[in-house]
Amino acid sequence: MTGKYMLASVAKVQGIVAAENVAGINSRIDYNLVPMVVFSDPEVASVGIAASRMIPSTWLLRCRIP
Repeated sequence: MTGKYMLASVAKVQGIVAAENVAGINSRIDYNLVPMVVFSDPEVASVGIAASRMIPSTWLLRCRIP
């Protein structure tokens, strides 16, 4: 249990990272890259860090609404 996201895709990557670490490869997960989806109408999805964490940085913020 990591206390992170309870998603099958994350569990798969956690398993790969665990196996790599057992094999002596120093591997980590970047949880900022986990896609998030809300099944609603309209659909909502995101990936990356929250916009509130980006504002002070020099990164480009791009939002698209269909």
